[in-house]
Amino acid sequence: MKTLLEYIDEHKIDIDRDVLIKILLMVNEEWIYFSKLYIHNWIGYKVGRNSHNNVVNDMKKKYIEGIDYKEVEKNHHLVLEYFKAHPDECIPSINKKFYIVSNKTFVVMLMRAKTTTSIRYAEYFYHIHDLMIKYYKYQAEFTKQEFKAIYQLQHVREYTQLQNIKYLELKSSRIGVVYFVHENGVLNKFKIGWTTDLPMRMKALQVSNWRDLMIYKTMFAESQLIEAAIHEELVDSAIRGEWFDISPPAIDDLIQRYSK
Repeated sequence: MKTLLEYIDEHKIDIDRDVLIKILLMVNEEWIYFSKLYIHNWIGYKVGRNSHNNVVNDMKKKYIEGIDYKEVEKNHHLVLEYFKAHPDECIPSINKKFYIVSNKTFVVMLMRAKTTTSIRYAEYFYHIHDLMIKYYKYQAEFTKQEFKAIYQLQHVREYTQLQNIKYLELKSSRIGVVYFVHENGVLNKFKIGWTTDLPMRMKALQVSNWRDLMIYKTMFAESQLIEAAIHEELVDSAIRGEWFDISPPAIDDLIQRYSK
């Protein structure tokens, strides 16, 4: 499977790689230190004495603290990592407040800024979003073809066939009952299932249904394959899962035929 950069080369996709890597690294982090670098170089607000404070105050008005942004201590790992990666910047004074924003919040702020810089980056985000959709589709198709090739290998086919035989043998050797259950007062929709412990099965079914469930009839089954055969016969009447649109007389006919 090709890497993302190899995929870009093969399909001759015109995209700024430096910006691509920068954005991918940024969105890979759940939280980002809200530095002057992001405010000025990404969002595009002009550098000024109060520009940082204005952006922070605007953030507090429009976003939710604890979810979209957080105030953190000077020794927070994201703050320390940022200044370690940018040694040319001086760590602000001890009185300065430090904030981190979620990557989703930062992208929204970027889209809303409407500065020349933010619009340029917003366009990159759209292009990268389109690129990633294409790349994920390529990965899915590649994986699909890999699995298809694996299933064609002789030893894999033999193993799969063996497992299918064991599964059928297991189903055919289990003795139980096929049950026909309906909601109280509803006699045209039935759940048709198989179990070796009907009381426990009824308790489990009742938990997920707000109406009382009633047993219409049961049928002794030497194999779970009988349930599968009934489901296959009623496939055109299926509602969802093991529920079928069927009448009591039709059920009586099924029991009569499959009990022979």
